[in-house]
Amino acid sequence: FTAPVAAPLTAHVFVDGDIRFAAGQVSSIGWFGASATEAVDSLPAIQAALDAVHVAGGEVQVPGGVGKYDCGDPMVLSQHQIDVGSNTTLRWLGQTPIACDASWRALRGGLLNLRRTGDSVENVTIVDAVIDAGSAQTNNGIGLGTSGWERWIKATARRLRLGRPYVYNVTGDAAGGQGGKALTFQFGVEDVVISDARVEDAFIAVSLESAGSKDIDQSAIRNVLVNGLVARRVSRIARLLQLIDVSVSAMHSVRMTGLVGYEVGLSSQN
Repeated sequence: FTAPVAAPLTAHVFVDGDIRFAAGQVSSIGWFGASATEAVDSLPAIQAALDAVHVAGGEVQVPGGVGKYDCGDPMVLSQHQIDVGSNTTLRWLGQTPIACDASWRALRGGLLNLRRTGDSVENVTIVDAVIDAGSAQTNNGIGLGTSGWERWIKATARRLRLGRPYVYNVTGDAAGGQGGKALTFQFGVEDVVISDARVEDAFIAVSLESAGSKDIDQSAIRNVLVNGLVARRVSRIARLLQLIDVSVSAMHSVRMTGLVGYEVGLSSQN
């Protein structure tokens, strides 16, 4: 951990040169060196703030300000997403976006990924998120994705809450048909509530994908509520996709209410 820290002395305890927070602790990405006004890569600082509360749980805040929190090195074509993890609240205090540019390549999930690779996750809350996905190829906005091998392990996600997320510039790869999902959840998801979402300039506003196999039942989608969504300049407002074995019911209790679309079908991806 090398990012500068400007936190109150009472807010942290140093352990082996790192920072560990007590349960329920509130921290800020700014304490770890993230900046919305300077030309810096804020990704390491954002990830460090989330890592600090990952074990005990707590809240990480994204301060408001002028500009945006740029993530990724424009000279690097293969980037990693930001991983949140269990028992974490990520809260925006203003409208300053966490953003990437067109060079970004998310592995899965999106710029903001709600699960760490190979791990189960529970009790994640995202409040007032502002995500600029940079119109990057193969990139999504906020979500939970998995690689092929992870479908075969019991890495599930439970109790996810997204309140008032705003995601934009999620056009994806028009030629290759990859990315472009503003809010996306793949495999092994239970008890998700998305409320009062806004999506602009995306291929798909909300995407739910289940593997749907009797042998990997943990890949099912269960108990998902989308309560309020305004989508503008999208190809599709919502997509429910079941893969592998269509004879197995892998979508359970999915409800979507209050969906409104403007200029639907005008995304650059087909």
